[in-house]
Amino acid sequence: MKKWLALVVAALLALSTMVAFADVTPSKDTSDNAKIVEESIETSTGVAIADDFIAAIPEETPEKVNEVVKELFDTTTKGEDAIKYFPEDIQKAIEEKLPEGVTLSDLELNEIIALVIENYDEAYGDIDIVFAFNTLYKPEQTIFALLGNYTADKAVEAEDGVEWMLLDAVGQEDGTVKVTFTQDALKAAEAADASMLAILNTK
Repeated sequence: MKKWLALVVAALLALSTMVAFADVTPSKDTSDNAKIVEESIETSTGVAIADDFIAAIPEETPEKVNEVVKELFDTTTKGEDAIKYFPEDIQKAIEEKLPEGVTLSDLELNEIIALVIENYDEAYGDIDIVFAFNTLYKPEQTIFALLGNYTADKAVEAEDGVEWMLLDAVGQEDGTVKVTFTQDALKAAEAADASMLAILNTK
């Protein structure tokens, strides 16, 4: 067992905070230094974001997010790559977008955070949201964002009760990550009982 991973997960579950870990190297993140860069939020239609729109990392991590973290931990301690935790259709969609010479096994999972979306308006279209983590990312890295939505009455329909959606993500010059949330993703997150965002990336 990877001792650092056991320590990270144990501490995070005990504190019920945002979680961050990787297949190869542990992330340095905590809930206090993962944030949304609010001034960077942009809509694809150019419509200004209203004051009541909320995109936030909650102070208290929902129980379902902690459950997913534990399941991811169980996956990696069995010697499997973290990507293997996610549904096959998600794995296939990611594989189709990988650069030549890069495989699914090359992807690390460094971040998984709880996310809240409220008061989305269709007039916004897609929305770009920039996330700042303690881990610094580079524009040349291959990055994928996975939005996980849990809805209690749909739990039987989705593996582990969570429906995952693949979103475009790109590293910025300042080390942040810009994630493009589609209309469907935003609506799903707003309707969910709990939402989470996972970041997969190459080294």
